[in-house]
Amino acid sequence: MRLVGIGGAAVLTALVALSAPASGALIVTQAQGDGSAWIHPDPIIRTDGGNPPNYFTSGESLSSGGTLAQTFTPTVDFILDKIDVAYTSSAASTIGVRIAESETRLNDAETAYVYTRGTVLVDLTFALDVATGGTKVLTLDFTGSDQVSLKQGQQYVLEFYDPGLGSVSFGLRRRASDLYSGGMLFKNGTSVNNLGPRDAPIQIFEVPEPSALAGLGLAGVAMLGRRRGA
Repeated sequence: MRLVGIGGAAVLTALVALSAPASGALIVTQAQGDGSAWIHPDPIIRTDGGNPPNYFTSGESLSSGGTLAQTFTPTVDFILDKIDVAYTSSAASTIGVRIAESETRLNDAETAYVYTRGTVLVDLTFALDVATGGTKVLTLDFTGSDQVSLKQGQQYVLEFYDPGLGSVSFGLRRRASDLYSGGMLFKNGTSVNNLGPRDAPIQIFEVPEPSALAGLGLAGVAMLGRRRGA
């Protein structure tokens, strides 16, 4: 936040003017926590059934040239801020991440679900380090033009994929139960466990409303006033 002088008084301004570049950039925070709790509060979408990351004791690994994907369906319109994912990684690699509109249907044999990718909203790559010591949390923080609008009732897919830049080591955690009704986990385009859907534990967060940011600004002004009056 920035303080400017007007008529000899300092006032708080431009709280909602973010420093992130308009062109967008992905900020990645890796290997967080010990699996006993999530990192950030108040997700707008969660596929974990209210459970901590280490509740998910099984996993699916990203294969060479493959994809791991979780579909999700917003219940309100919002602007994407960040995503937390429970994951594992045994070696450094480069991973692709993509968010797109999608539709899910039965395959022709009616033995599993498949999804069709529609309009791609975000498509980025990032360097992934080793994450040892059990289940960790990966945060993907979207900025600028990558803070895309997601619509109520539209299904989307969050895809992690091999971009072909060397070997890949990345796994999404899961549980042997269906915890989220708005989507499911896919490996290489087909639902994990076929007709008995599974979910990867992810938490999705919205950009804070300007009113919430303004409230933080007013609190900052009040604190400044108290300090000056002390």
